[in-house]
Amino acid sequence: MKNLKIGDFNDLEVIQIMDFGIYLTEGSSKILLPKHNVPAGVKIGDILSVFVYTNTEGRPVATTMKPKAVIEDFECLTVKTVTEFGAFLDWGIDKDLFVPFKEMEQPMKAGEKHVVRVCLDLQTNRVFAAARLGKYFQDAAGKVEEGQKVNLQIYEIHPL
Repeated sequence: MKNLKIGDFNDLEVIQIMDFGIYLTEGSSKILLPKHNVPAGVKIGDILSVFVYTNTEGRPVATTMKPKAVIEDFECLTVKTVTEFGAFLDWGIDKDLFVPFKEMEQPMKAGEKHVVRVCLDLQTNRVFAAARLGKYFQDAAGKVEEGQKVNLQIYEIHPL
């Protein structure tokens, strides 16, 4: 899976058609695209642009749905549910985006909107969201030059 980008879009080749979906490859592994996401008329050898994430077992899965954010994006997402492990956000695809408690700036509640950064855990290859954003701003600060136009998103009002 050296060339596979988890948490981002990939151009993958159709290698097998099954009753439950199709298998795609980037060269070294098979990735499932479930039946409900398979475009009509697809055939072996076709190249599809798909978003790849990991399922609960850590295996890569593809979707033709477009998520609201990909790896390294900042986005304002709605909390769907909160569990004993963290919160799950509406990511715009079949799988919700998980925010562990240790990555929350403040407790989250269902229905609230929070700005998060989409991240990839390099040890598990799982995508998660972080609401503790300060550590990611340093990376961006060095890439901005005086007078350069930038897109901004206000996510917090602070008394300072």
